[in-house]
Amino acid sequence: MAGYSLAVSALAGGGICLLTTAVFSLRVFSGGIEFEPGRFMRRLMVAELQKILLTVLLFIAAIKWSQLHQVGLLLGFITVTLASWLVLPLAVAYLTDKLKSN
Repeated sequence: MAGYSLAVSALAGGGICLLTTAVFSLRVFSGGIEFEPGRFMRRLMVAELQKILLTVLLFIAAIKWSQLHQVGLLLGFITVTLASWLVLPLAVAYLTDKLKSN
């Protein structure tokens, strides 16, 4: 039964990463096209601060009010974070090739 609990904890950690990244993306890109670099950077910084605070709050809530394994929670979060960073260069290369071919 410990394996199941650890898997649920890892899934919850990955979910925290996905949720906070989605909130960040919505906050940054839902305001429409921004032509002024200063305003866009401000929106980016506010969204990143909100993402960090939400991540901390969700981790505190998950650890304090649930029976989740802390190590599994953290490993799930780290795995999803690393996966998104490892996919980024592949996505950039793919999109660059697509733009060059058009």
